[in-house]
Amino acid sequence: MIKTKIRFFFLFLFLSVSPFVFAFENEPDGFRGIVWGTNISQLKDMEFVKVDPKTGIKLYKRKKDNMSIGNANLDAIYYGFLDDKFYAVIAQTLFFTDFEELKKACFENFGKGEQPRLYYDEFFWDGEKVKISLIYDRTSINGTLMIVSKELDKFLKNNKLMEQDIKQKNKPQGF
Repeated sequence: MIKTKIRFFFLFLFLSVSPFVFAFENEPDGFRGIVWGTNISQLKDMEFVKVDPKTGIKLYKRKKDNMSIGNANLDAIYYGFLDDKFYAVIAQTLFFTDFEELKKACFENFGKGEQPRLYYDEFFWDGEKVKISLIYDRTSINGTLMIVSKELDKFLKNNKLMEQDIKQKNKPQGF
């Protein structure tokens, strides 16, 4: 399940949802007291989980984390770091009732969000500092809240462009 969520997380980063997003209220400067850009060395209560081989993003769990947002019980919370700086958070629910409570908490804090597909539980917020997605996956029966610093988004897009440029320069000419 974690692999699916991590893949989805990185898919979210690379796909632009900009036609469906708008500014929102209470844009977060971080998550649970950790400000975007905070160095992992300043956080003594984090446990390493894994590194994504494509992006180099390191995922951590926080020891003794509060596993709820609003009235939603969370299955997991992952904190994403790149170059040892905090850039993303993923919170997951296991049941639809918890997803509904998570959605309620997000709506109360950020406003309704944009719902590009009417009959799907997918909501997006795009602010000056962060992109947020809240999605319920009916197949795996779980929900995911992702909050991603736009600094990470810029960094990953720049790296992708640099990789494409290098591939183009190394491409054989002619047949």
